[in-house]
Amino acid sequence: MALSDRVQIARRFQRSIRIDTDVNDPASLEGFIFTHSSAEVLLTMTRHVSESGQGAFTWTGPYGCGKSSLAVVFSALLGGNADLQAKAKRIIGDRVSQKLFSELPIEQKGWKILPVVGRRDHPVIVFGDALESSGLAQKPQGHKWKENEVLSSLLEIANDSFTQHNGLVVIVDEMGKFLEAASYENSDIYLFQQLAEMASRSKGRLIIIGILHQSFAEYASRLSRDLRDEWSKIQGRFVDLPINSAGEEQLELISRA
Repeated sequence: MALSDRVQIARRFQRSIRIDTDVNDPASLEGFIFTHSSAEVLLTMTRHVSESGQGAFTWTGPYGCGKSSLAVVFSALLGGNADLQAKAKRIIGDRVSQKLFSELPIEQKGWKILPVVGRRDHPVIVFGDALESSGLAQKPQGHKWKENEVLSSLLEIANDSFTQHNGLVVIVDEMGKFLEAASYENSDIYLFQQLAEMASRSKGRLIIIGILHQSFAEYASRLSRDLRDEWSKIQGRFVDLPINSAGEEQLELISRA
């Protein structure tokens, strides 16, 4: 008997997560396995937010290690959808959930979530498209999005105190696509420095999470030394949290797939 006749892979493990379409989909939470490494990433990040006001983070790990899935679960936990939050709490467990809520309190409507999926395009355009498609902002009349308009819109949404939201979480999946494009074009990534600085001055109202497959330095390897130094300074504005399951966790994931 062939191995394929004896072993079947759960549907969840047969496709990749895309946060802009899956972030509000209950099916995207089904079958997610919350490991100790995942718990440490979330607890470390929220502790930074509550204790130091740090608001900008990168999650770095190899393809397939569950970064995007973890982002979807984290979004479900913080967002205002009661059904999604209940499912996320069951996945994460009461102990970790309560710790996260103590660091990032949840008001009546929770946090607003802005999913952004990177592509080889100018990040201002992509962020503007994400703001429009999520319904959080409208396109400026008569012209394309400008950098200052994207930044001011994000800050305004994060600080909106009239809707009982705690703030805004921006999740930038495939952030490396922006870095690849900038590397090939020898262009700057100053927007990400501004985002990181704005998040860390927001008093916990704005959280930026960039999801990467490798470090900034790897994406910048083809740049001149001056640009590499500039990218290194920008990377320093983000707290990098590595995501890579330990050996025993990988065995568990394989067995439960």
